[in-house]
Amino acid sequence: MVYMRDKVINSMVLGITNTVETMFFMQVFDHIEVFEIQTGLNSVSMEVKNSIVTRLDLYAGDDFLDSVREVILDEQDISLEDVKDDILAEIMNMFSGKFLAEIGGLNHPFELGLPIRNPSYSDPSSQRIIVSVKVEAFQIYVVAHGQF
Repeated sequence: MVYMRDKVINSMVLGITNTVETMFFMQVFDHIEVFEIQTGLNSVSMEVKNSIVTRLDLYAGDDFLDSVREVILDEQDISLEDVKDDILAEIMNMFSGKFLAEIGGLNHPFELGLPIRNPSYSDPSSQRIIVSVKVEAFQIYVVAHGQF
């Protein structure tokens, strides 16, 4: 199933690249599959149904989220803490839709759950692919769970 794993990674990279470039005018410089996620990051998760991917996760630091806040809000009196959950959820919504369109095509029906902050559950039978993505000067991680 190496082909499917490669397709998942490629779809993850295309999905997050399209999301950050379209939403925030930020450039993706590099990506690499890794086996660990840096600690201390903010996370959001979304369940996926009718796909080989059962869950997607996004991990990002406050530095990245604050930069995004400045781009989309352009108001300095709104703190990051006030909008952090909303920013993470919106990135996850856009990323998951773009990822699933890449992996399954536009005619493949899938169902998405709601974004969940700081997920604490895991499926021991599920495999995991972690991709570290360099967006401008920031490091973020996208993770796909499922059977690849």
